[in-house]
Amino acid sequence: RALTYARDFGATIVHETQDADLGSSGVMNEGLYASWLGLSGIPREAESIPLERDLALARLTRGSYHAAKISTAMAANAVTRAKADGATVTSGVAIHNLSLNENDVGEYRTFFRLTPPLRAEEDRLAMIEAVRDGTIDVIVSSHDPQDVDTKRLPFADAAAGAIGLET
Repeated sequence: RALTYARDFGATIVHETQDADLGSSGVMNEGLYASWLGLSGIPREAESIPLERDLALARLTRGSYHAAKISTAMAANAVTRAKADGATVTSGVAIHNLSLNENDVGEYRTFFRLTPPLRAEEDRLAMIEAVRDGTIDVIVSSHDPQDVDTKRLPFADAAAGAIGLET
């Protein structure tokens, strides 16, 4: 309904896709590194499942849709397919998902607890390729500053977010 309404007014729906049920308990990318650190992970599917749904609705309604801050190869592939199908779709990526990966969390570096989380190296490389091939239309700073006190907690308790660009 929102896509149809927005379409009729020439507006774009912008959505950060993360399935609350799949990703709510996670604090970093789901994978081997999260297991080593003993931290709960956010699976790639927490991003790709709601994105696939949204893209299907954008095709159905012919509405304009922007996938904000995608972070996985799965998401980039979904956007590529939607664009090839003629959907009016754009996407963005946070600069940290182009320049860092899950290994940068290191020894529980809470300043790297971010949303979306830092992903595996193959996802980072896929994001770079998606910028190159035009799948990703915009790179964002993902500026979400947090108080130092909320970052100097155990990793799982620390606030997600960091300074992206500050003047």
